[in-house]
Amino acid sequence: MKASRFAYGLAAVLATALLASCGGSPTPSFRPPGVSGNLHTQSVLPLRGGAFKGGYSGTYTYTQCVVTKTNGLFQFGGTGSASFLHKSSEMGTMFAFSTGPHPCLWVGSAVLTSARHADDTIKVSLMPIVAKNTPPCSVYSCPFSIKSGTGRFAHATGSGNFSIKIRGSNSYRDAWSGMLQF
Repeated sequence: MKASRFAYGLAAVLATALLASCGGSPTPSFRPPGVSGNLHTQSVLPLRGGAFKGGYSGTYTYTQCVVTKTNGLFQFGGTGSASFLHKSSEMGTMFAFSTGPHPCLWVGSAVLTSARHADDTIKVSLMPIVAKNTPPCSVYSCPFSIKSGTGRFAHATGSGNFSIKIRGSNSYRDAWSGMLQF
């Protein structure tokens, strides 16, 4: 019984000393050297996002890549909608060199822009794909990677697949499918 009272007394003394060393607060205060006053904690917001799907239609220009003869160029732009952006537009460019270790390997980028908030954009890298006789991403889907954005998508990341269907008179329809975190 005496040992138990002694332990409780010792615990009370240690708790009081600890509180006194922390300025009397039950929550320890961690301050960088030279900082005084009341420090407030900031909450960290969890990442938002999830499944990313979109579809756009518009017009394109295309120069076929011919091995050792002609570099390829594919430019597209249109309107549509996508998850998180809602009504939006897209502009993209892909290119391929006709020579080198991997001729007609297409790479490029696209920017998806919210129609409602023009400062909300998602910047996409279109990963390499070989396409020698057709526009890139029109026969096989192209993998994409989201590396950044602007506005509410400033820290966007993600990946997925992009495919495009060529229609008559330089028009197209495309589809985006993947995951987006922001």
